[in-house]
Amino acid sequence: MIRITDYKEKYKQLEKENDNVYLIRWDYEDDKEVDPKTGTESESPLGTWTYERLYYTPSIDAIQNMILSYMNNQIDNEILNNFVWNGHHVWLSTENQFNYKTAYDLAIQTNGTSLPVTFKFGTSANPTYHKFETIEDLSDFYLKATKFVLDTLQKGWDKKDSIDWSKYSTNEGTKEDPIAYVSGMTLELGKYYTEGEYIYMCHKDSESIVKGELRDYVDIYVTRYING
Repeated sequence: MIRITDYKEKYKQLEKENDNVYLIRWDYEDDKEVDPKTGTESESPLGTWTYERLYYTPSIDAIQNMILSYMNNQIDNEILNNFVWNGHHVWLSTENQFNYKTAYDLAIQTNGTSLPVTFKFGTSANPTYHKFETIEDLSDFYLKATKFVLDTLQKGWDKKDSIDWSKYSTNEGTKEDPIAYVSGMTLELGKYYTEGEYIYMCHKDSESIVKGELRDYVDIYVTRYING
């Protein structure tokens, strides 16, 4: 997987380069140009995204698993590496999160008699230590760390929920080659989709991403037929 910056008009989620060679692109971000004198931001012709070249025809499930695994790793790394409290870099591993919660819960339950407690922050090369002597100090740390984790998770969920998986289908969308439906697709008028034993014909553009099972949109956006 490669992260690149290029002209934004080159960004296309799915591109067939030749038989059984596909470029898959995702995680697009607009770049900004910054005036060195004023610091003012303006729109740039460039964008940044991640891509992978696949030497086979991927299913929508394979593409979805690849992209979501990448994004889940991004979220985990953000939580692990990017929290700073009072100038201390805090390594929020799952084990450390558990230890911080245990210390906080015990301090609350004992009205602070379990304190002081000291935690090691920073990095292996440059460790720092902080002694928590009051519930207020420990609460400030723990609640801010928890908020950081929850905010990062929410940001990741929102990012994943915004993906339109219809952009990644290698199917033509004809009755002979219907699109394998997954939750999170925009339905297109005249296209055929398949889910389970049924095929569906879209009779009205959804105009936005739809979630859940395709059968829930019968008579709203699609008409259902028995496959075969």
